[in-house]
Amino acid sequence: MLDAGLSAVDLKRMEGVLSLYKQFTSGNTSLTIGAAIGLLPVDEGGPGVYILPNGIVDVTKTIGDWLLDIEASANTGAFVLGNNTSGLSSSIGSNGGKIKVGLFSLPDTTYSIGNVDGTRLEIKDLSAAAFLALQNGKEDYGVNLSASDVSLFLAPDEGDSFINRLLPTGGTEVHFALNVGWAKSRGLYFGGNAGLRDQVSFNNGLGPKFLNLKSLVYEIKVSDKLFVVFGASAQSQLGPVTATVESIGLKAELKKADEIGNVGPFDLDFSFKAPTGVGIAVESDILKGGGYLSIDPANHRYAGIANLTFRDKLTLNAVGILQTELPDQQDGYSLLLLITAQFAPIQLGLGFTLNGVGGLVGVNRTLNIPYLREQVRAGRMDRLLFPANVLDNPTEVLSTVESSFPAAEGRYVFGLMAKIGWGTPRLITLDAALILELPSPVRLALLGVLQAILPDEAHPIVRLRADFLGSIDFGAKKVAFDATLTDSKILQFALTGDAAFRLYSGENPVFVLTSGGFHPAFQPPANADLPTLRRLTLALANTNDLKIILTSYLALTSNTVQFGSRLDLFLDLPFGFYVEGFMGFDVLFQFHPFRVAAYVGAGVAIKRKGSTKLGIYLSLNVTGPAPWHVVGEASFKVLGFKIKARINSTFGRSAAERLEAVNVHTLFTEALNAAGNWEMELPTGATSNAAVLRSVPEGASNLLLDPSGALVFRQKLVPLGYQLEKFSNASVAGNNRFDITEIKPLQLNGTAIQSADNEEVTDFFAPEQFRRMSDAQKLSAPSFQRMRSGLRLRGLNGLVGGSPVQKVVEYEHVVMSRPATSGVAALSADVVAADSAATPAEVVATTLPPVKPTEATYRKLAKNSSIGRAYLRTRTSARAPRPITWQEDAYAVVYARNLSLYTEAASFPSEAEATAYLQQQVANRAVQASELLVVPAYQLALV
Repeated sequence: MLDAGLSAVDLKRMEGVLSLYKQFTSGNTSLTIGAAIGLLPVDEGGPGVYILPNGIVDVTKTIGDWLLDIEASANTGAFVLGNNTSGLSSSIGSNGGKIKVGLFSLPDTTYSIGNVDGTRLEIKDLSAAAFLALQNGKEDYGVNLSASDVSLFLAPDEGDSFINRLLPTGGTEVHFALNVGWAKSRGLYFGGNAGLRDQVSFNNGLGPKFLNLKSLVYEIKVSDKLFVVFGASAQSQLGPVTATVESIGLKAELKKADEIGNVGPFDLDFSFKAPTGVGIAVESDILKGGGYLSIDPANHRYAGIANLTFRDKLTLNAVGILQTELPDQQDGYSLLLLITAQFAPIQLGLGFTLNGVGGLVGVNRTLNIPYLREQVRAGRMDRLLFPANVLDNPTEVLSTVESSFPAAEGRYVFGLMAKIGWGTPRLITLDAALILELPSPVRLALLGVLQAILPDEAHPIVRLRADFLGSIDFGAKKVAFDATLTDSKILQFALTGDAAFRLYSGENPVFVLTSGGFHPAFQPPANADLPTLRRLTLALANTNDLKIILTSYLALTSNTVQFGSRLDLFLDLPFGFYVEGFMGFDVLFQFHPFRVAAYVGAGVAIKRKGSTKLGIYLSLNVTGPAPWHVVGEASFKVLGFKIKARINSTFGRSAAERLEAVNVHTLFTEALNAAGNWEMELPTGATSNAAVLRSVPEGASNLLLDPSGALVFRQKLVPLGYQLEKFSNASVAGNNRFDITEIKPLQLNGTAIQSADNEEVTDFFAPEQFRRMSDAQKLSAPSFQRMRSGLRLRGLNGLVGGSPVQKVVEYEHVVMSRPATSGVAALSADVVAADSAATPAEVVATTLPPVKPTEATYRKLAKNSSIGRAYLRTRTSARAPRPITWQEDAYAVVYARNLSLYTEAASFPSEAEATAYLQQQVANRAVQASELLVVPAYQLALV
């Protein structure tokens, strides 16, 4: 049977069929024709038979040391003769052909690249081929270069003294095969693998004291030059020391010549390739361990790692990374050094011991908090803190350390580490690191691993391990903590889960403390930066036949307490039947206003193939207390028949009925007239060291204004321009919408003062205090939203000070001296003695004419005076960083069918205002509530 470009399906079909072929030869040309005869399947028109013809023409010619081979093959579709079909079939076989042109080196022909007596490549059985194929209208073409016998010779005299010591006196060699090609259908490939790099692994032992070649890597890089690199990874045993060298070998560089090169228009250079990594291992009775150095000049990176153990008493781990170029190719460098030491326990008292210490120094390095959180969540923090042996996986250790503290210009990281134990024998171990990042904004991080084994290692009843990370960002006013349980058990039952804490102040305050996640209907604050937290899970049984899994959670926020638990059961039964069951509850307490939402559910069923044969389910939802609302259902199902019993009851008085209506208008008027809600805002860049010309008496009722500042009114009673449906838990009496619609002129000495530039002032409000919301809305809507709270009046026209006064600045000139004695010249006649009756022992003060300083002297003297420090003279430094601002989330009312904007005016700065507008449209324009949605404004750009 001939393979004339047949597909895999055709070849599979032809297994076991009758194949006939005939070959005709004339000189260097051969012709082979044949056919395959097989039974036609029923699904392709059979029963019947098919005939699949094909043919190949092959022409060869010897040219010097090469053999030229040209091969052409063709095939047609199968001719079929069946019960339901006949003729040429397109489903069997393919219609097309293929042409291959190849050059093959003759036997015993060897090609050498490099120094004939030094490091070089010797290639035998070299071949190059190109092909063009067309099958069923689809074309493919490509080229391939291969050599089945390639030898890499390493000469010791071309490396440094260390490399020369590793290699045998006469050098060494390694044999391998090389295959590289490109095809339209496959792309660029090496040895049948995609990519530009391939590795051949082997163990070529060359004697107990010499080199053992472990693997060979060949690589091609293309930029403005063409690099072909061959390198071998090797290991040498020198007494108790084992040395490992990575990727040592030969590098060929092909680049365009300036004029005439040694290969036509190109220059081809061969050179010794230095190793990319060097490792040393020591194994003796006194000292064990070693080190590893990674060398990467192309990426300006040098990294080292070491582990040493002295008589099993002291273990040292060290990691160092030097980057000689900062990100974005900035001039400079970054350095990271991490050293840990573990030793025999040192007693600290009260049962505590110190088992290890460590330190971290980073120059032009920063903390990567998101990456460290990923390590905590994956339970891999021990790879950064006190690993047993960093040489077990040096590449991973270097990657972890560098990713945890990446390069960043102008940032510095310092850390202290400690390994603390408690108990004898040791029951609890804490590996912790305190990391400080400078300069401003200052950040502090506490990361570690806490492990406990109770009552002892020999008989563990409880085995707990928690990876954790705590961070404080003083600039952003954020405190965060994350923890994950891994490799933990109670008896033989696995225990897992996540915990988190967030305390953010400033513009978007957040308080969250949770162990195991949140209530299913609760939406955590978006700016809390929380991952999906896994429930605290205790697997009482977890096999294919039996599963009993208990999950639970507890959460605290600024306005809620949440907790819940669930028990899931699975039991495998004979004949494909199985039992599924659950029992759980979820409870949500809201403090202000007080609200309770509780769910209890349980169920058990016998199933087969996902269908319930016998089952019973119970569920109950209770909300309240203003009023209490109970919704529940009990159902029983057997063999497709289902019986349900429902409960839906409301009892108790609503909060609005229990509380008297509040006259918010009166409260707002009081807030408007309260002096504490009005303030004077200094201009941008002003300092607190303003010049004060006249003291302000305590308790003064008048507000002092500055013409270049702003007059600000702000209150936190109610949001402005917002329809109030309630006020806290009470209904609203009288007016339920408040706004500032007009600013009457202020009067100053009979002059009207108006603001030419007014701005809205916003603050955080809890919309639930002013709007009736369902439990689902309370849980999904943001707890606090920015809404209008006041007004800022800028450009207070008419506010001016007195007329400017021009004054010549002069200083008194007073000389303190004693009267002249004999032999000393007297003062000049224009000096007036302050005290003519002074005795020789007394000090005399004489006043000279006033002194007028120069402008430069005056500026120096006034620099730190009240005049020089007045805020009107304050200028922001040109080097000061620009203030960081962000755009608040906006919301829009859109059509539910296509998320298009309802009207041009349907965009609002907060979700509460957008929802109020939607409710107004439903009430006033008879728009169906299901037609409109409130969505974040950024979603409109995605439509």
